[in-house]
Amino acid sequence: MGKEKSEEIEKIKEAVNYYIDGAKKQDYELIYKGWHSEAKMMALNDDTTLKIYDRSIWEEWYKNAKEDPNVTRTSEILSIDFHGIAGNAKVKTIIENPDGTIIYIDYLNLLKIEDKWQIANKIFNTERIPKN
Repeated sequence: MGKEKSEEIEKIKEAVNYYIDGAKKQDYELIYKGWHSEAKMMALNDDTTLKIYDRSIWEEWYKNAKEDPNVTRTSEILSIDFHGIAGNAKVKTIIENPDGTIIYIDYLNLLKIEDKWQIANKIFNTERIPKN
């Protein structure tokens, strides 16, 4: 891998890690460092209709959040790809709680805007595994 390509991958990792670390710390301001102000998160409702969230959803979720010692969250970047100013990252997050395990696979699309990689949108899959 060439020097330029590895430098771009490191810049993409920086944006993605703001998201990973911010979610783990329940810190929406940290998440915002990696997300463009117009970024959207998209998911399917139980009835398979599309639900679109603004970036501000993180603030709503984490504004009054308290750390729960019974919950662990681990994330890893599975892959990164880019060409020019467009890229994507695949992230796996596992949340263990007293009720079971939740596995998220996030697909983050990023754009390089003014020499900075920013998450422009996220789609994801959720798998819930109840405790037996």
